[in-house]
Amino acid sequence: ELKVYRDGVEHPLQIRKLSWTSGQTEKNGYEHFMLKEIHEQPTALRDTLASYPDGLPGLPVESPERLLLLACGTSYHAALYAELLITSSSNVSARAHVASEYAARTRGNSEGLVVAISQSGETADTLAPIRALKAAGHSIVGVTNVQESSLDRLADTVFLTKAGPEVAVASTKTFTTQMALMALLAAELTDDAQVASDIRSGLRSLPGKVEQLIARSDEIQKVAEWLAGFDHAFIVAKGAQVPVALEAALKLKEVAYMHAEGMPASELKHGPFALLTPETPVLAMVPDDENRARMVTTIREISARGAPVVALVDGESADIAEFARTIVQMPGIHGSLAPIIYTVAVQLISYYCGKARGCPIDRPRNLAKSVTVH
Repeated sequence: ELKVYRDGVEHPLQIRKLSWTSGQTEKNGYEHFMLKEIHEQPTALRDTLASYPDGLPGLPVESPERLLLLACGTSYHAALYAELLITSSSNVSARAHVASEYAARTRGNSEGLVVAISQSGETADTLAPIRALKAAGHSIVGVTNVQESSLDRLADTVFLTKAGPEVAVASTKTFTTQMALMALLAAELTDDAQVASDIRSGLRSLPGKVEQLIARSDEIQKVAEWLAGFDHAFIVAKGAQVPVALEAALKLKEVAYMHAEGMPASELKHGPFALLTPETPVLAMVPDDENRARMVTTIREISARGAPVVALVDGESADIAEFARTIVQMPGIHGSLAPIIYTVAVQLISYYCGKARGCPIDRPRNLAKSVTVH
């Protein structure tokens, strides 16, 4: 038994049983935890979505006018995805901020809602502004993968991702489950019933689409092994795929020790074009959406400057094949959820690229799984 005392008085604590098992923290035949955790994503997504069959209940502010999303690192990219999805599908003014750079306001905000996203629930740079915002009267929603973490205890409402334990330092399944919850949040906040229905319908098909992509890992591995021969890369995208480009760059830095920059595709023209050579490959995200034509134009411009292009494409690719070195065909899904599928592809690319470069994939130098100092 366990007894806890505070100032000499026994302090009763609620016992909550974790669903994690010891087998989940073993490699189970995989060479690295990161690869295992990439392959676990269909299950992690199913388990997360099954936990919220009726959406995200219990928001502390039912119809917020403003939404502030605070996070760091990979979780910040989930916040950016949420900002883009929510602002495009509802009248809510959503803004994502790097938590460590956010100066908390001192006055309360009865019409707004703060969403804090942290895989571990212990990210010091996220917890600090959250504590200040809560003290100022703001309502806090936490999104984390760890039950009984600091964020779990601090937030007014908590939505847990059901990714299970993630051992590799580089986040994979915790990120895609965060993105899935952000899509559910967008469906919760929109006044357009058809938009909400489309998001929820797409989410039901999402785990199967991820399985389809993972089944073609051999094709992606060949692309990654080619990419491993370079020291610099750009990743470009438009719209809701921009957070995926940023995440891809982060993963290549973490896992493959490669200098990579992710950015909106049009930003290449505003300076980075000067760096394009045959030694600077570019990954381009080209979903079948309203930005497709402009992405094709960008690929042509990159190719004209001698840089090799790897295009991740869903839908027709004949007009891209002439200008891209390689095309990776992606499973099609509802447009707002396509970034989650593309995320899995760039995770595989970074993993196999890191493996080809001989990097310590699960334990990158100088990094820790949970950043608890600021």
